[in-house]
Amino acid sequence: RELGTVLRLIPEVSSIMLILFVVILFYGWVGCVMFYETTEGDASFSNLIESMWTLWIMVTTANYPDVMMPAYNANPLAALYFVSFMVISFFFIMGVVLASVVNSYQNDDDMRKAKIKELRQQNLQQ
Repeated sequence: RELGTVLRLIPEVSSIMLILFVVILFYGWVGCVMFYETTEGDASFSNLIESMWTLWIMVTTANYPDVMMPAYNANPLAALYFVSFMVISFFFIMGVVLASVVNSYQNDDDMRKAKIKELRQQNLQQ
């Protein structure tokens, strides 16, 4: 029952995750350019794949302050990069993913309730 709900959820969430991938790709490229030949660049933004991996982990907020603080200490304007990324990816896109999941489960629950109601009506008529 739940597996069917999850399988129906995949197309909805995959389009949102594609948008997240594009945002991570863009911010990864900007991070590579912005932190080129800096300590932060060598540690987390040495190439596009490394920067995208760092940003993907940042979306989970597992390493958010650890990545931002050294760059912020070197240049306070770096906070604009990290805060804007977190606002777009974590607060906005992840909120849309959560809303999509909740909406899908609610639609599935409504369909289940409608089936049960229809079945009850059929059983009462017999």
